[in-house]
Amino acid sequence: MAVLHYDRDTVCGHGGHCGGRCGRAPLRPLVFGTVSYASTIPLPARRYIRTLAHLPWLACTVAARDALQVCYGTGTTAGAFASHDDLRALTVVDINRDVFALAPHFTESSRGAWRDPRVTLVVEDGRQHLATTRSRVDVLSLEPPPPTAEGASTLYTAGFYRLARRALRRCGVVAQWIPLDQQSDALDRAMLGAMAGSFRELALFLTARNEAVVLGSDCPLLIDPDAWRLRWTPSVARSLSEVGFDGPEALAATWLLDTRGVRALAHGAPRLTDDRPLVEHYRAAGGARFELGAWLARGLDPAQSVPSGDRLKVADRARVERALARAWERSIRGDDAGALALTREALALVGDDPYVSWVEALEFGCLDRAAP
Repeated sequence: MAVLHYDRDTVCGHGGHCGGRCGRAPLRPLVFGTVSYASTIPLPARRYIRTLAHLPWLACTVAARDALQVCYGTGTTAGAFASHDDLRALTVVDINRDVFALAPHFTESSRGAWRDPRVTLVVEDGRQHLATTRSRVDVLSLEPPPPTAEGASTLYTAGFYRLARRALRRCGVVAQWIPLDQQSDALDRAMLGAMAGSFRELALFLTARNEAVVLGSDCPLLIDPDAWRLRWTPSVARSLSEVGFDGPEALAATWLLDTRGVRALAHGAPRLTDDRPLVEHYRAAGGARFELGAWLARGLDPAQSVPSGDRLKVADRARVERALARAWERSIRGDDAGALALTREALALVGDDPYVSWVEALEFGCLDRAAP
């Protein structure tokens, strides 16, 4: 295991891209062997990783007080939890003690969560911890390695979610990260089906690129900007504004599917169980690739689905999120000009937004050879 560091000069100072518009661009990946499982890349990564704490905390219908997080990484999720003043206790479980030993290298990203007195670090296999703990929490956040990684599929199966449900108090909320573009569409839907089999209420958010955050609970999920605003303290606002969410409406706009939508999408997908870890063998499984456009077509109409709050603001922000999502899809298909045009359309809608500006300048702006 190693921590690598790239500064602005090594990232883009060679002048081949971006026209010198990169600004400050430090990047520290946490590398296991040859694979980076976590990094501090300023926005795409931090954006969805922070929502793994904020979304379940805000969507919990009870006043959440404590949380359990499986896998620590760079500590970004733990830092997001710590930004909630009403957090009483956070337990972070990771199988690798070296991850905690390297935590000081990521203090900027984690805001020093590893030394927060409310945070307890536990070296243990996450699944084993859920199977043996007698503690119950209000929020459980899961950020395991990608499901295609060797052995990680057991943290995405139906059996795992039964353990996760048992670790929650009544009306507790679990949040799971699912990278949508690393395996086939059928396997994406299989992971949703595994989660849907254990929880009555579900919600899928598309928070960055093709990164989904899926919430599960046995009680209705609170997706209401007005209610969220009551929990939107200055420290929470700061944590979210740094990754492009300037208010509750902006975060709510990333909501793509409700319970009915998740179940409909998962219908007919193969079963993902402990004895059938299909996603680990994704190369042999085959199947059609993930099609973001098809998922977006199934999405909620935010102007109708949000129960209260400024519906117009949510709908406008949703246009931004959808435009960015379609830009990623255009880029994958090789349509660089279309990707850039959609990103600039989003930028025109939202103005000076840190996430959209980052995407425009560093992701697709780099492709604009006419840029100064």
